[in-house]
Amino acid sequence: MIVDDSQTTREMLADYLARDASLVVVATSSDPLAARHDFLTKEPDVLLLDVVMPRMSGLEFLEKVMSFRPLPVIIYTGRSQPELVQDAMQRGAWAVVHKPTGESGERFNDVASRLVAMIKQTGGHLSPSGNYPKISFSAGAVPKTPPTPPRTPDEALTKRVIAIGASTGGPQAIQTILAELPDIMPPIVIAIHMPPRFTRSYAQRLAQEVPLRVREAADGEELRPGEVVIAPGNQHLTIIGHPGAWRTRLDERPPHRYHRPSIDWMLSSVAAVAPGSALGVLLTGMGSDGVEGLRQLKDSGNQTIVQDEASSMVWGMPGEAVRRGVAQRVLPLDQIAQACLLWSRSTMHARTINS
Repeated sequence: MIVDDSQTTREMLADYLARDASLVVVATSSDPLAARHDFLTKEPDVLLLDVVMPRMSGLEFLEKVMSFRPLPVIIYTGRSQPELVQDAMQRGAWAVVHKPTGESGERFNDVASRLVAMIKQTGGHLSPSGNYPKISFSAGAVPKTPPTPPRTPDEALTKRVIAIGASTGGPQAIQTILAELPDIMPPIVIAIHMPPRFTRSYAQRLAQEVPLRVREAADGEELRPGEVVIAPGNQHLTIIGHPGAWRTRLDERPPHRYHRPSIDWMLSSVAAVAPGSALGVLLTGMGSDGVEGLRQLKDSGNQTIVQDEASSMVWGMPGEAVRRGVAQRVLPLDQIAQACLLWSRSTMHARTINS
């Protein structure tokens, strides 16, 4: 389904998509209010949505869609502000694609071809169980005061790591978790499905709102306690080295299961270099990226946590982890930070006793 106030854009997109026999455009609408009836009666699998439209903005409609019946939503917009992309991803957009402009040098056919590939990648559905969660979208997580952990030497903290993967709905979920953690934590590595260029601004915003130090990952950096590194959009993040001397590695190998960064590859690398010293967390998201990596973490003696269905915007990745038996704990979002903290403290305590 296409929602865009430009008749020319609607017609050009519909015509291009119709060339692919596997795709059917079930409806086009000029604005969200006009689209309501078709959305309810024709039940599209994927929604292409503009942002600036009369009567209701695309972002407002996105929020209503994701709270009523979540589905893959691709924002197709002429605006390129990083804040808009972050806002769209926070509200549950699957991807953001910019309309071609004269300055960009891109042609309509090039962008439309990318849209076709993205539509096919979505798989056309979000909730395998058919239970669409009712969720609330707040402006930001309300920080809670966690128990104060004991001051522990940095050397002990460097020998364990927390690895988090997320997709649709992930930006807000990650912020909720990080806001509830103290600045005394093992290194945290994150892979989230976000567009290129915007992971940096996302990391910068998080750094202003959470106690931990947050940055976009760079190649060859040492993992340090109290720091969070986020995989750059369109680059794979893996971890190399050994406990106490882990480093980041970035590369641009082809996407894995349509994704770059790949959550699977990040988690698998942690399993290889941190046996028995890692905690893997898989949050809301569509598809199954991260499930194999979580299995490898579990098999190498590490702990695994996934977000529960009720608090997930999309229970695709965590749900698949549960079905495959690789999730040791299934927790609501508001309990995951506490579980990470308790794991960190218990691990530190055990190492202190054994040292």
